[in-house]
Amino acid sequence: MLDKVYTTGKPVREYEAEAPVKEKEGIVTYYLDYEYAPIFEPDGKISGVIATVNDVTERVETRLKLEDSEKKLNIFIDATELGTFELNIKTGEVNCSGKFYSIFGYDKSTKLTHSQFINKLHPDDVEIRNRSFENAMKTGNYYYRSRIVCKNKSVKWVEVKGKIYNAKDNTPVLVGT
Repeated sequence: MLDKVYTTGKPVREYEAEAPVKEKEGIVTYYLDYEYAPIFEPDGKISGVIATVNDVTERVETRLKLEDSEKKLNIFIDATELGTFELNIKTGEVNCSGKFYSIFGYDKSTKLTHSQFINKLHPDDVEIRNRSFENAMKTGNYYYRSRIVCKNKSVKWVEVKGKIYNAKDNTPVLVGT
C-alpha cells in the first residue's frame, strides 16, 4: 500500500477498518481510521509517505450496540403489534408506524395530521384525552383509554401510553404507543 501511494501520489484512506490484535485474553478487534498520504517536495516529487491512524474502536462499538438495540426494539414492537407515534408538540407534526395507521383502519401510506387523529376519537372521550395531554405537559407521562371511530365507522377501544422528552433543539416531543 505504501508503494502504491509513493508511486501514484494518491492518498489511501480507510474508515473503521477492522484490526484484529492478539493479546493476553485472545484476539481483540480494534477499529481504525487511517490514511497513507504522499509527502511532496517543492519540486513536486514524492519524498515519502505519512501514515496517520486514529483508534475509533469506542465510537464504532457504541454505534454497533446502538444499532443492535434499535434492531431489537423494532422486533419487540413488531412482535407486540403496537402502533407507535411521535408528536412534535411545538409544530404538531406527527410520525406514526404503519401499525398505528392500521389500528385506525388506514393504509400505512395514508398521512393524517395530529388534529385528524384527535377527530377520530369518540366524541364522548375527547375530554379524557385532553386531560391526559394537559397532565403530560406537567408530568411528562401520557396515558388514557378511549374509543376511536375507525375509517369504516367501527368503534374500537385503544389504550394510549407515552412520554414527553426534549429533542436536541429543546423541542418537546411526545412518543408513545
